[in-house]
Amino acid sequence: MTPQLFRLQGESRYGKYKFIPYDPVTKSINKEIYLKFLNNYEIVHKTKMKNTEIFNIFFKMYKETLDEKSALEEIKNSRNKYENFTINEFFLKYLKKKNFAETCPIFYRFYEWFCESARITDFFGKSFYLEL
Repeated sequence: MTPQLFRLQGESRYGKYKFIPYDPVTKSINKEIYLKFLNNYEIVHKTKMKNTEIFNIFFKMYKETLDEKSALEEIKNSRNKYENFTINEFFLKYLKKKNFAETCPIFYRFYEWFCESARITDFFGKSFYLEL
């Protein structure tokens, strides 16, 4: 799973199967990362899109390719349709809405800034393990 989807779904494939953050130095759970891991899950499953900066981000992107009036109309339609979706629900719908080849480049342009603004932590390169 890509770091982008990890952050937006709140867990990875290994998190889904109960792998947890690991500290190779202490050879135990990495408590600091684990708390952030739990926080990501809460953020993406409880935060409504209307409480994020996503529509401002979209407006900036659309303004680059559309005139301002068209960009505002596009954002208004998106806001009305998605404002009560959680982050997770929105991205699952958005990325499946059309052909992924069409949505992926758009997603790539804004996901990092969006994740930072929503305070979603990136765990790329972090160690995880499964307690037996």
